[in-house]
Amino acid sequence: MGCSSTTTTSCSVAGALLLLALLGGASGELQVGFYSESCPSAESTVASVVRGFSASDSTILPSLLAFQFHDASVLLIKGGSNKADLDNAKHQGLRGMDVIDSAKAQLEAQCPGVVSCADIVILATRDAVAFTGGPSFDVPTGRRDGKVSNLRDGDALPDVHDSAQVLRSKFAASGLDGKDLALLSSAHTVCTTACFFTQDRLYNFPLPGGGRGSDPSIPAGCYNRDAQ
Repeated sequence: MGCSSTTTTSCSVAGALLLLALLGGASGELQVGFYSESCPSAESTVASVVRGFSASDSTILPSLLAFQFHDASVLLIKGGSNKADLDNAKHQGLRGMDVIDSAKAQLEAQCPGVVSCADIVILATRDAVAFTGGPSFDVPTGRRDGKVSNLRDGDALPDVHDSAQVLRSKFAASGLDGKDLALLSSAHTVCTTACFFTQDRLYNFPLPGGGRGSDPSIPAGCYNRDAQ
């Protein structure tokens, strides 16, 4: 059974909890090496799948990193007229579900019903960071998959147009401070970003004297390179 499914075995876990777990803020039953006895090859299998996908498409690595910042309930796809979390516009451009599904399929063949989709997301993100030249680190596992995915679940995610104060408030609601905001925002992607994240500051920023143009706080050299 894959993670992207209409059944009750699909994934759902709050994105904020995923982030806190990755940063060492999780507690309870989560532990490093959770699957060491029940599915010893779990972490190496996920790493192998991520490596395989990245060999044919290196852009999947930053996509997996971005994937972790979204609620994993996007893996639950509803049919008919019902809308799932994935249908929320906040998840526009989200990629990597095929990687998670592939890893889940292999793990189900090895250890049926043991490794959660939520943990696969976390492990794949860790591996994506390492495969782009970043550090490799231990990740606590032991998350359980949920059964619910709702269209409005994604509303709490930060928006590209949110002010700094709004972003601080949203992060604070998940127990994260200003340092977390700076670190997690800068780590959201690798090397490049989507144009819609920056186009307002480059071309449609409200200027002090009226009118719109490039944000004057952007160093001219940076803007000129972007415009070429």
